[in-house]
Amino acid sequence: MPKSILIIDDEADIRDLLSDIFTDEGYTTHKAAHSEQAFSLIRSEAIDLIILDIWLENSDMDGVEILRHLKKTEYKDIPILMISGHGNVEMAVDAMKIGAFDFIEKPFKIDYILLTADRALEQKQLKAENQELKNRTPQQEIEHDYKSPLMLSLFKSIENNLDSDARVLITGETGTGKSKIARMIYETSIHSQNNLQTVHASILTTHNIDQYLSDKNTTVILEQVEKLSPKMQNVLLQKLSKSEISRIISTATFDSENDFSVALYDRLSVIHYTAPSLSQRIEDIPILAQEFLRKIAMELSIPTPSLSNDAIEILKEYDWKNNIHQLKIAIEWIVLQNLQSHKNSSTPLHILTSDMSILKQKNTPSDVISIEHKTTFQNDIISPYLSMTLKEARDTFEKSYLTQLLNQHDGNIPQMAESIDMDRTALYRKLKTMNIVYTKNNKAHTA
Repeated sequence: MPKSILIIDDEADIRDLLSDIFTDEGYTTHKAAHSEQAFSLIRSEAIDLIILDIWLENSDMDGVEILRHLKKTEYKDIPILMISGHGNVEMAVDAMKIGAFDFIEKPFKIDYILLTADRALEQKQLKAENQELKNRTPQQEIEHDYKSPLMLSLFKSIENNLDSDARVLITGETGTGKSKIARMIYETSIHSQNNLQTVHASILTTHNIDQYLSDKNTTVILEQVEKLSPKMQNVLLQKLSKSEISRIISTATFDSENDFSVALYDRLSVIHYTAPSLSQRIEDIPILAQEFLRKIAMELSIPTPSLSNDAIEILKEYDWKNNIHQLKIAIEWIVLQNLQSHKNSSTPLHILTSDMSILKQKNTPSDVISIEHKTTFQNDIISPYLSMTLKEARDTFEKSYLTQLLNQHDGNIPQMAESIDMDRTALYRKLKTMNIVYTKNNKAHTA
């Protein structure tokens, strides 16, 4: 379901501009010119984020008064971004003290306000997830259906350390589920009542590291620590000597012999787990495949497909060099391919040996990974265009190309623009011109 944003500003042009920007990004937007309209919408709609101007003409309350009021009500957890064309440092500090998520001066940059909105919504989601986890009773035994000896041994080791305060390092190949294991360690440990924060190591700087790692009541999952620069490795090493730092569960794709600070590696890996590759846990492939089948069935609103025994054997015999991620993509592709021939049937899709042709046709892991684009590849991709004029062929190709890229990036316009080296504003215009409709985390299509 798209996130809902309320824009409160007395200038109609600003309201419309922000509404257009966030609608293009896949959000649902509501607009209010004064406090009365704003409170009415807050009461009647499920608002996820508020963008609030400080100065509101013809309003019973200005932006600061609205902010102060909301932070005393049941709506206090809605993140609020304050905006103003007449801002100053003192005003910004006051707004943050009252509870604003951030303060943005007009004229604002589109990239910055979108990034800030994403951060605010992500933090709200994490707080909700953390609260849900706090309401759970920690489990002393990890629930799972896996059968492979290496995974059973891994879970047993984790269970033996549930009461430990020690830092944890999880290493393994790309796509082996290290982040999922880290989350499971947190959820089942005695620290599950603490806050949880997931941070990619590449974003840490000398300016923001304290923001992420200074709360001793927070467990931090620090992903891909091998991405830390030598400078940040030294900074983190110094931070780890302080007792008030958060508990850290790290993940990495290397072992200790890589070009990484030995001292930092030792500090992070007081407890060390290795996530086995998929080739080392073949017994779990049917369980993982069934999990992915259930997920794609939910996304497509179809009955959960099943796999024949022969199809399962083919999955077991395949060389999954990109591990669980590659298996997930392959399962999605197999289902999408075979739904076309099955769409008029009233019975759930049953995947047979003959339906596994994608694995026989593709010889390298990168080929299978590339099908995340969800594009139907044909032997002769030129033939459909031969009956068109050059302009029609170009427009058709561009529309298909952009649609598939949107699906690949789950509607993430900034990410897509960067990947094709295109100005975001130009990309917005191109998508509108071609009537390509999209929302974040949903499939793009032409209107």
